[in-house]
Amino acid sequence: MNRLIAIFGIGTGGGKRPAIRNSSRRDGRKIGLSVALLAWAAIMSLNTMGYAAPADEAAMSKEYQVKAVFLFNFAMFVEWPASAFAEVSSPIRIGILGADSFAKTVERYIEGGTVRDRKLVAVVCHRIEDAKDCQILFVSRTAQARIAEILAACGSAPVLLVGESEGFAARGGVINFFIKDNKVKFEIYPDAAQRRGIRISSELLKLARIVNSENEKEHP
Repeated sequence: MNRLIAIFGIGTGGGKRPAIRNSSRRDGRKIGLSVALLAWAAIMSLNTMGYAAPADEAAMSKEYQVKAVFLFNFAMFVEWPASAFAEVSSPIRIGILGADSFAKTVERYIEGGTVRDRKLVAVVCHRIEDAKDCQILFVSRTAQARIAEILAACGSAPVLLVGESEGFAARGGVINFFIKDNKVKFEIYPDAAQRRGIRISSELLKLARIVNSENEKEHP
């Protein structure tokens, strides 16, 4: 299990930031996506948050630590069109909208990380217009009242929209976090990704709850 934790950078305690490794190499060797997904699936089954109430500060911290690691892993299993980047060396920007403190958590977990030779950068989006410059945009539940405005601002830009509000995926978001059995899980709306020119690995889809065009949910 320690090897799996090393691959995915999920801490076991002690308050230290786990190391995020290059997604294409580990100790000089290639990591296959299928092997990585098996490791991630194993980790997902262990991410029980164990909190008594949503207002519990420690529980929320744990929840957002898990979500920060998930954002990194989403980047591993998503492909953006070339038009999503200004240059070949442009980083993958993970924007945070509506939860500035979460940006610090994401930054701590992705520090030094790369995906397909692109650096990962966490940024706070103070304006909705800034979202179009990101490859991944996390929309906090505190910004849920502005979801329609956010979707309109992003248009069909190749932005992986990730939320944590009920109905976010059905409304046009791509990935949405939800809590079930004290675990952080996620659902994916493949049609929304396709409209944005974003390709999601079939292996990642297998781990998600799928939202289809009729807003019905299919359970894996």
